[in-house]
Amino acid sequence: MPSEKSKPLRTRKRKHRKKNAETPPQPMETEKATRTAQSTWTSSGHSGLEIDELVKGDTYTWLRSGLLGRGAMGTVWKAEVVNTQKILAVKEVDLDVNLQVPSEIAAEVDTHRELKHPNIVLSKYYMYLEFMPGGSLRQLLKRDGPLAEPQIRTYASQLLSAVSCIHRCGILHRDIKTANVLLTEDKTCVKLADFGCAKKSKISAKHTFRGSVLWMAPEIINGEKYGSRADIWSLGCTLIEMVTAQPPWGKFSSQLAAMMHIACCEQSPPLEEDVSPHLRDFVSICTRRTPKERPRACKLIQHAFLNSCGRELPVELT
Repeated sequence: MPSEKSKPLRTRKRKHRKKNAETPPQPMETEKATRTAQSTWTSSGHSGLEIDELVKGDTYTWLRSGLLGRGAMGTVWKAEVVNTQKILAVKEVDLDVNLQVPSEIAAEVDTHRELKHPNIVLSKYYMYLEFMPGGSLRQLLKRDGPLAEPQIRTYASQLLSAVSCIHRCGILHRDIKTANVLLTEDKTCVKLADFGCAKKSKISAKHTFRGSVLWMAPEIINGEKYGSRADIWSLGCTLIEMVTAQPPWGKFSSQLAAMMHIACCEQSPPLEEDVSPHLRDFVSICTRRTPKERPRACKLIQHAFLNSCGRELPVELT
């Protein structure tokens, strides 16, 4: 038998071409191409990837397809998983000079690990978040104006269920407002989002100032210890937003002016007169100035506003 080397050169080349044609591309080639795209982006000096640029993670390869929002700790992008076309929300976080994850983000990831509830957005370790195509409740209010009371009742019930869940887990959200409430595409379901200010605290938080001022409970602004009832205050302020399509307390010239007013005022945030007695009572007990006079979430679920407009008002829910 003639050896391979003794065969004519043309025959060997023909066999080589045939062998290459029958051999499918290896996954490594795809991974290498992805890494090349990433290294090209890195060298370009951009602070974030361009739209539709591939991102390779340990779990997903996804396409960035739009900006959803920016916050103090990072940017949230709409993303499409390449293999499944599933839509996700991905939080991109800037690392510090030592390439360490900020403690606030580490705390948010740790918080999400313990939460599983139909009205709380899902999250994975790499901050791949459930995508909510309906946008935020704040965006809905800015576009369509105040909500009708039946819709407020539905959203309030779902939100309160979520708040009750996180409080059972010993977690304070500390930034409940319509901007952090996301909607499904058909607007029938809301989910609590953005746990960047959340705190694990079984009893009460120390004198930590976190959250958005106009939705912040007086005890936080006054530098006092506070607990889960601070979230109840914020929930009441969120319902005022639903009724008015405006932030609670109105407008102020500065955050300092708003803080001084909320800290010193002896009244709760105002609510329009044209609401049902049940809704007015619900908001009123949520925004009582004394924290101990506010009901806990597990008790507030029993309120007549959430169950039936025809029921009698509760005598005491605290």
